[in-house]
Amino acid sequence: MERFHEIHTRRVECDRRKRISIKEKGKRYLGINNDEKVIAKYHLDDPEHPVEGIRCDYALYVYDDENQAKDDDRLIFIELKGSDIEQAIQQISNSIRDWVVNYSIRPRKLDARIISSGCRNPQYYKTNQVRLEKELNKYGQGNLIVATRQFTEEL
Repeated sequence: MERFHEIHTRRVECDRRKRISIKEKGKRYLGINNDEKVIAKYHLDDPEHPVEGIRCDYALYVYDDENQAKDDDRLIFIELKGSDIEQAIQQISNSIRDWVVNYSIRPRKLDARIISSGCRNPQYYKTNQVRLEKELNKYGQGNLIVATRQFTEEL
């Protein structure tokens, strides 16, 4: 079975940098890469390469073909959003379908991150959130984290 980076080759960056920062309109995702794993960054909704349908903003693929001890085979979908969490969940779900399921890719772990400027009503998006969490859970106990303004994690 092919891996994510073997099928999807149009990445913005791919290296072992210690910090991966994604910023947009006051929201920020920061990935800390102390183990110097290979991280490929994809801009999924790049205006220079438009695609049909709505997608999340970015994907990070964490892997290391040279050092199996560092090979996470982990995929993280990231959406930087205003306050419409429902739409962010839909964008991530569409991205999983279009970038993972349609290509029959099985990463060891699949995570989703939504960084918003605020949240309207958390009960409004609960059903779709549970559906997305179940989908992520199929891939190595992946999870969804919704944060406000900034989120930092160890990759």
